[in-house]
Amino acid sequence: MFSVQLDDVDLFIRDSKKGTKQRLIYAHPQQLEHEEDQNQQAFIQFINRLRYPLPEEYRSDERLMFRILAGEKYDHVKTLHHMIEHSLWRRETYPVSYSLIGDIIKSGFLYICGRDYKFRPIVILNVRKIVDVEYPVETINAATAFFCDFLVKKLLVPGRVENWLMVIDLNDIGMTSMPVKKVQAIVQLT
Repeated sequence: MFSVQLDDVDLFIRDSKKGTKQRLIYAHPQQLEHEEDQNQQAFIQFINRLRYPLPEEYRSDERLMFRILAGEKYDHVKTLHHMIEHSLWRRETYPVSYSLIGDIIKSGFLYICGRDYKFRPIVILNVRKIVDVEYPVETINAATAFFCDFLVKKLLVPGRVENWLMVIDLNDIGMTSMPVKKVQAIVQLT
């Protein structure tokens, strides 16, 4: 059975100078703090006043809704825009055609090399694999989306392990040969 003990340092990143914190674990059985719960209720009231139908994935999972709300620093308008954009992106991206991404997935441009001491998956982005073969950005994005979907569904444990570490392998990559836009696209998706 999976068992990991979570402390406050596992649940939040705190900035004592600014007096802010960022939640790292969102799913049940973790409880939202009073202020977080109030922010979520205020957002739900905002949506109800607008009478805007939230995309299904957010109506059925309030913690996913809260994750986006917290990521947008509790700005209701930005949160709603983010949810709509994310939902549209998911509908346009999935299902991913394996014939489109098979070769790049097999290349090993992204791979998992184990877990850290808190059981977070360690993802390696091998930039050399992107430089060696000129894949279009759309193919890289589709493969990254497929990889991240697998990672979330199979390797994360809601309420326990909800994030991962990423190492960007720049071995044999000079500054002039680095595909900055492609690497940025991958990092943004992960």
